[in-house]
Amino acid sequence: MTAQRYRDWCLGPGVPNDEIPGPHFVGPEWQRIAWLRETVNATRIRVATKPRCRYCSQIRRDWQKNQNRLRTKAKNTISSHAKRYAKKWDCSRQEARRRLVMYGWTIEAVTAKLEEAQDRGCCPKDDACGWQWDFGEHEMTLDVKDPDALPLLATNTWIICRTCNTRKRELRLSQWHDFRAYVRWLRNAPGQLGFPEL
Repeated sequence: MTAQRYRDWCLGPGVPNDEIPGPHFVGPEWQRIAWLRETVNATRIRVATKPRCRYCSQIRRDWQKNQNRLRTKAKNTISSHAKRYAKKWDCSRQEARRRLVMYGWTIEAVTAKLEEAQDRGCCPKDDACGWQWDFGEHEMTLDVKDPDALPLLATNTWIICRTCNTRKRELRLSQWHDFRAYVRWLRNAPGQLGFPEL
């Protein structure tokens, strides 16, 4: 049987003007649910390793994220692409991240690219759908134009909406243009969509 060992006190979120101003007591009846995932050490005792309870940790993460949402998105974007390129390049995620930084993928540069797209206010109109960012930064995704070429941030990436990114997937930019031409033909061809005219 694994024993349980939880903390009696939480540091609190440490967020200005929050409803929980500082450290607080965690009653015994709440300790099992209040703490984030536990680790089991060699003595088979589960220990709450985090200084903040589940609620205060979430409040702090949300506050930090809201300080600069685009910077947080840039950081997450680099991490997700590093994971993908680690498989493609057959290397560790740390090595993939190092290579991406060499290709210009710094947090500051990706954030600047996202800010530029946010100022534009929509998906690119010439090469993509041109839809507005209705859901803010959640709609913006960084895409590598030509997956077979080096992922140079300055010349081989662009910010498009989540829908276009999902549709494009692994297509090169020239293939993407062909696909969009096909969709335009499909929508305008008589009888292709909906009921044929009688």
